[in-house]
Amino acid sequence: MVERLNYTPRPRTLAVDELIRANGWTRGAELGVWYGVTTSYLLDKHPELHMIAVDEWKVQKTGELEKYTPGENGHSWDHEFYEKSFRFKIHQNKARCSILKMSTDEAVKLVEDESLDFVFIDADHSTKGVLNDIKNWLPKLKPNGHLLGDDIDWSSVRKAVEITSPKYKVFRNIVWSIPKEELQ
Repeated sequence: MVERLNYTPRPRTLAVDELIRANGWTRGAELGVWYGVTTSYLLDKHPELHMIAVDEWKVQKTGELEKYTPGENGHSWDHEFYEKSFRFKIHQNKARCSILKMSTDEAVKLVEDESLDFVFIDADHSTKGVLNDIKNWLPKLKPNGHLLGDDIDWSSVRKAVEITSPKYKVFRNIVWSIPKEELQ
């Protein structure tokens, strides 16, 4: 059985939590939720928050990362277990979480433009994958929204973020952030 919030939040989760508090955000999306630590924590801590959770929960081919980390989420784990874990963690808050079990390319078509305060990108970690998610999900942000992401310490992620905006900010040494206004 998976226990809810029986863990020390990761730096990425705390960084997003701090940004939500500082900006008063109420609508967000996480691309690549894995087993749901970030989304479930944020939903528990912010009763006004509504999240869109996107993950395929299956092994993906990602090109440049394929040689050592197959999968959109970077691994060929027991995806069924992680999906069940995620659904268990968010059960109490499921009314405030839309789960889209599909690729980020498919999911973006279901989200209204300018409807989100933030998009947290943590899916395909290849440079091409991150650039694709940035391009596709940018229109979904409100005018004052932010693109966020994890793993800025990965060279492929950092390259995509630097191509997008050399003015990006880093929180808790791992989460990157770019305001939408800097990208238009």
